[in-house]
Amino acid sequence: MHNIGIIRRISKVFQRKKLKFQVDQIRKYRPYVVVGHDEKGEYSHGQHILNTHLLKDAILKANDSLFETDNNYEPWEISKLYLHLEVVLLFP
Repeated sequence: MHNIGIIRRISKVFQRKKLKFQVDQIRKYRPYVVVGHDEKGEYSHGQHILNTHLLKDAILKANDSLFETDNNYEPWEISKLYLHLEVVLLFP
């Protein structure tokens, strides 16, 4: 039997690593619009759901000068986020 606490800690480390990756991609490529999966994962696909939640957080962190990643890209604010058939206004 696996230790659930260890699994959760590994999961948090994995999520933090992926969040930093997405923040770096936004800061590096500086898009005005970002497109992602439906919040329910299109057809309840776990990786799509996780990616959407990380993406929404990454968009906010990408504009936060206090959020550090392994690269030195400048903060960047996107204009719009489209989630499969939805428009999400983050900065009205």
